[in-house]
Amino acid sequence: MLIKHKLIANTTILVLAMSLMLVLLNYASSSLQHDLIIAKHIGDIKASVLELRRDEKDFAARKMLKYSEQFNNQISEVQLQITTLTKDFAQVGLSMPELASTGNILTEYQGQFNRVLVLQKKIGLDAKSGLYGELRAAVHNVETLIGKNNYRLRSEMLQLRRNEKDFMLRLDDKYVDKLTANVAAMINSVDGSQLPDGQKEQTKTLLDNYQ
Repeated sequence: MLIKHKLIANTTILVLAMSLMLVLLNYASSSLQHDLIIAKHIGDIKASVLELRRDEKDFAARKMLKYSEQFNNQISEVQLQITTLTKDFAQVGLSMPELASTGNILTEYQGQFNRVLVLQKKIGLDAKSGLYGELRAAVHNVETLIGKNNYRLRSEMLQLRRNEKDFMLRLDDKYVDKLTANVAAMINSVDGSQLPDGQKEQTKTLLDNYQ
């Protein structure tokens, strides 16, 4: 074989080898790029779940509806991210049932959060709404009825308010028991007071409403 022919053959082999290397590099680059996208989407989901926890805790601490709205919007965003990640894995021939399970858990999490939201609205988002508002109105009605000059009844009423606030702060049942006992004691005081009979009965009814 002539040297010229050998050079042409070597050149052809070199070009083919380089072309093959470029194809392999392109494949590796594409695969790496896809892996990076998957990793980013996983990171996005982790970050979104942390946002959910923050919105949940902010709502629990501040009782503001904007945090519940942020929570529900964030849940929708995470579910979309899970759908996208599922497609990413499918493109490389991988099935990830764990992602479907995660989506189901998030749906259950959202359901539990919204049940808490409904109950918190019933209890009251502030001192003037819900059961909190009714409680506040009830005690003010008692205070108005007994007046400012009956110091014994006012003192006993203040003790009831103290039991109420201790329970709100500590959520300890012993303060409920104390309030129950102190309501009974105050009713006895009302019976033994110099209030008119009609005012006595009205005060006891209001105390019962408050309790």
